[in-house]
This record gives sequence, structure tokens and C-alpha cells, in this order.
Amino acid sequence: MSTIQKRLLLHMLMIGALLLPACAPSPGAGPQNPDAVVQTIVAATIAAIPSRTPLPTAQPTPTRLRLRATDFPTLTPVSSITPIPPTFTITPSLTLTASPTDMTLGGAEVGKVQGNNNYSCQVLAQKPDDWTNFKPGYEFLVVWTIKNAGAKDWPVGSLDIIHVEGEKMFLNASHKESEIAVTSGDYADFSVWMKAPSKAGAYITRWALRRKDTIFCHFAFQIIVR
Repeated sequence: MSTIQKRLLLHMLMIGALLLPACAPSPGAGPQNPDAVVQTIVAATIAAIPSRTPLPTAQPTPTRLRLRATDFPTLTPVSSITPIPPTFTITPSLTLTASPTDMTLGGAEVGKVQGNNNYSCQVLAQKPDDWTNFKPGYEFLVVWTIKNAGAKDWPVGSLDIIHVEGEKMFLNASHKESEIAVTSGDYADFSVWMKAPSKAGAYITRWALRRKDTIFCHFAFQIIVR
């Protein structure tokens, strides 16, 4: 028997002892109802049972999150990061098929002495340089600086500047007479107006100096049309 049950039984006995005399019939009173007596004892017993106050519901204790130094990732300083250079693929838009001799600035004839003892030349320079880029249809002037390396002078009109082969880029005519006199050992500029072809590509045009029917001095020019 639990403690609570023992206490309830004790209360019931005490209440019954108290009520029995009261329940006894007083002189001159009629007989009492046994059920009424029992109900009175039960009511007194219930009233005597102390009310139990419900315990408060326990609330969970919040857990405090504690972070340690090891919980954080290790950061790498920016200065120690080696940048990766970008990779580019360059596709050439134009392929040139020229020999190493043709790639010489001013053509293969620059610096060489051509001809015989009386009539010979030496191409000293050229403007613009070979393989200069031009737009289609662009007009420009090509100038060759040529030395008279022979024993004979070149009077005005004694020589012709003629186109001999390659791309016909001349603007006016394929030949013209020399307009200047060049004495032996001296040099002068010989020029031709040209026009770039209409299609993109690499082009070579070849020219020469001619005395009467004899060609004794060759010079060329190479361009790129884009």
C-alpha cells in the first residue's frame, strides 16, 4: 500500500469516527438513512484530500554553441596566390608564301651591284618597307634609292623604269622615262605610283631600269592587302 493510500484510509477512519456520533439518532428523532450517512462520509473524505498542484513543465535548457578556432577554415593570403595567365589561341588570317630572300626589307636586290662596268646599279633603300599592310584599292608611292655604280652617267630621259613581272599594281603606266640625271657614283630616287589590289593577299611586283633594249638593274616591292 502506497503512502497516499494509507493517508486516505486514515482520513476516512477519522471522519467516520467523528460523524458516527453525529449520525446517531437523537432522542425523539426518527431513524436515519444509511445511504445518506455514507454519502456524507465520502463527501467529507473527498474534501479532506489535499489538492495537488501540477508541477510546472520543465523547459529544455538552451544549448550554447561554442566555436573553437579549429572550426574556422584556414584562409590563404591573397599575396600568396599565383595568378594563372589566360590562354589564347591565335588563328592567322593570312598565310604568306615567301622565300627568305623575298622577306628582305627592300627586296633581294638591296645592297647588290648589278650590270656591267659601264652601266650598273646598286639599290640602296626603299620606302615603304616590304610587306607593309594596305587596304584594298589604296593608292601609294613606292620610292627606290638607286646608285649609279657604273662608269657612264645617266642623263635625263636616257633610262626607262619598266614593270617586268609580278602583280600589275602600277597606277598610271607600266613604264616611264627617268626624269633626273645621275652621274657616275651618285644616287637618286626613282618612284612609281601604285594601287593595292582589291582582294586580300600577299603580292609582289618587279621593276627594272632599262637602257635602250638592255635591262641592267632589277628591284621589287612586296605588300600585304588586308
